Amino acid sequence: MRLPLGFTLMLSALLAAQAGSASAQGLGAGIIEVSPSFLISHASSSQSSVGFNSSSTTVALNTGVGYCFTRSFEVQGTILIDHLSQDLPGTPGGGFDVTQAGLSGGVTYNFPASGMTIPFARAELGFLVNSNDFVGGDETSLIAPSLTLGLRVMTGRTASVNLAVNYLHEGNAEGIPDLTQDQIAFAVGVSLFPNRR
Repeated sequence: MRLPLGFTLMLSALLAAQAGSASAQGLGAGIIEVSPSFLISHASSSQSSVGFNSSSTTVALNTGVGYCFTRSFEVQGTILIDHLSQDLPGTPGGGFDVTQAGLSGGVTYNFPASGMTIPFARAELGFLVNSNDFVGGDETSLIAPSLTLGLRVMTGRTASVNLAVNYLHEGNAEGIPDLTQDQIAFAVGVSLFPNRR
């Protein structure tokens, strides 16, 4: 599990930014945040004793837009688009593909700025509509909750590099009724603040 590494990297970035930075002013009311993200991953599995091999590829393109009502509180909505391709040789159909599209929304709390860093916490709910090529896998998935703890490291006034740890619970995962999935991820991303002066 990568969770300890994520916390270690976040703590290191926080200490480095604290050590030699001037005061930051936080985000402020009226600031707009745009946070695009792209993910591609591939995994292969094999069990030589039974001659089983499989592989999966995931591609995700998500874009979030947030609006700061105060220096601390921000509402954010995210467009979610994911595609999973699972290769299972020797099974009927040889595998499957799932494409998911949906929305999530929630609240972000931006802690008081310290140097060039802004810690944040986010809670979101959402849904994913599934389209796949196997029977019984077209249920709408529910994301409840998605919880994130992170750290923004400002790179000038209008952008930040974000380090975060995320927990996500998905019901009817991949469109399969009663299948639940829990994910823990360490993420590095960017945010743009086009109207921050």
